[in-house]
Amino acid sequence: MSSHFSYIQPKNSLAKDTEIHRLVEKIMCKVGDIPRHQEYKHNLEMLKMLCVMVEHGIDNTGRKDKAKTDKKDVVFQVITRMWANTTPAELKSIDSNIQFLWENGFIARRSRWKVIKHSVCDWIHRKILN
Repeated sequence: MSSHFSYIQPKNSLAKDTEIHRLVEKIMCKVGDIPRHQEYKHNLEMLKMLCVMVEHGIDNTGRKDKAKTDKKDVVFQVITRMWANTTPAELKSIDSNIQFLWENGFIARRSRWKVIKHSVCDWIHRKILN
């Protein structure tokens, strides 16, 4: 049924919501590949990894303030979907931890050159060396 409407693409806020949903799904898939990921709910390294993935997945440069995506909200979406029993007190703690990571420079976007270099090296390692 969807093949009949493949020429129709969502615009504006629908496109933004679709982009966020795809990013959340990709991040959940990546985190799901980690063995025993359920045990890392309160781990700062896990939170840092989630924040960096969201930082790279959403590009707010050149957008007006109203059109920018709240990256912290996307991290909360991932956390509440990965760990369904998250309480509001835990979310408040996670919020303060994200603020700590941001203020101390642990959440930073890598340059395009570094991302490409690591992607190529990872591909070579997976396809050729293994």
